Amino acid sequence: MSYRMKLFQDELARCIQRLHKEGWLPNENMGEASVRDTETGQVTISIKPGTIGVTDPAAYFGSDMPIVDADGNYITHHAPAHDNLPLHLAIYKARPDVTAIAHVYPLWTTLFTNKKQGLPFVLAEQLEASCNVTCVQSEPADTDEYRQEVVDALADQICVMMYNGGIICAGNNVDNVINYIAWMESVAEKIALAELIGEVKTITADPIDLVTEGYEYTVDTNYKTYQDYDQILFKEEVARGTRMLNEKGYSPSGESGDVAVRDLKTGLCYISGSPAWCFQKNLRDARGWERFICDAQDNIFTPYSEPTCEWIMHTAIFRKRPDVGAIVQTHGRWASVFAILEMDVPLDLIGEGLTGVIPCTPYQSAGGSGLAEVIADGLIDSDYVLMGHHGAVIVGKTMDEAMAKTAWMEKACEKAFYAILCAGGAKSSLAKARETYSK
Repeated sequence: MSYRMKLFQDELARCIQRLHKEGWLPNENMGEASVRDTETGQVTISIKPGTIGVTDPAAYFGSDMPIVDADGNYITHHAPAHDNLPLHLAIYKARPDVTAIAHVYPLWTTLFTNKKQGLPFVLAEQLEASCNVTCVQSEPADTDEYRQEVVDALADQICVMMYNGGIICAGNNVDNVINYIAWMESVAEKIALAELIGEVKTITADPIDLVTEGYEYTVDTNYKTYQDYDQILFKEEVARGTRMLNEKGYSPSGESGDVAVRDLKTGLCYISGSPAWCFQKNLRDARGWERFICDAQDNIFTPYSEPTCEWIMHTAIFRKRPDVGAIVQTHGRWASVFAILEMDVPLDLIGEGLTGVIPCTPYQSAGGSGLAEVIADGLIDSDYVLMGHHGAVIVGKTMDEAMAKTAWMEKACEKAFYAILCAGGAKSSLAKARETYSK
């Protein structure tokens, strides 16, 4: 066996172990994964369950994994391949861009597959992953016809849902595929919860604006730009905030959401970089040197860094809120439920003696100046605003203050959700909920 083959076996074992650790593969009978070497066409796939006496996916090693060629002929003979090998090979044949596949049975997407439904496009973050997730209508079968139906339903997307068959996510590396699973499951959960208290409406798949198109770079490419000690600290601070988005559950997929900090002395703004540009496995990998630097007038100082698509929203907020030193843009569960419905969060329902609402703005396309101005205006008199069909934006003097406010806001949204649900949910009205919980 070549060393290259061993590397792909080890990569697949890492994939299976991460799937198990994160709860997507609780046992070896509830899914499988594979990786493809594009140079040789060889596919390394999960072992057939129950064949080597190891039943815990966490105990798998690379050397356990069988390797086949593009036609399914064994390169290694020490262990049999998973029964779903023909399905993986069919996807690889149809999708030359795909080098990793994971098949699992998550909770929330299963609620949709049980009804033979795909995921409606209701959150702007879906555009970054897949806004056209369809569901295969047939029962799983070991036939070429069924496998072709899966391939056709997947098309050029990153996910396909299967009636009584879980979901398959496909991508160009193991970590992206696992992030896609988390992304789809998070979206499915938010939609299912929103449907309990309101009417879910779809949005149009407008393209995300090119983030730096039309803006001039003001310095040459230099990775040591702004490397004095103060500036290093600000870059590390925005990297810390970016990591916290995933660590605290405000970016379940590990690829959505962003933060910014501003040096109130120099006016420089430090903003999350694009995860794709940074080659991050997820936001937990964020590092200071990758951060994007500009000023509140949108002058760019780090041409080697590609920013989050919402960077002009951050600068618009900084312009209209000179007191703000940190911004957090999240895709947390409970804020997203209200964002899907474009519903203000009624604070009189959360049991803290508050009045008023956390306002929700109308939907605007991601990355555009329209969204930037609407959100910035919404934050002139508030430190919280929900972005219709997006998520939420929270501001504070420091990153820790903004994160603390984010935690409070998520809990407030959760309390309001259950108050509305217990008062009748979608079959009732907000007025009835207020009547029930204000007595």
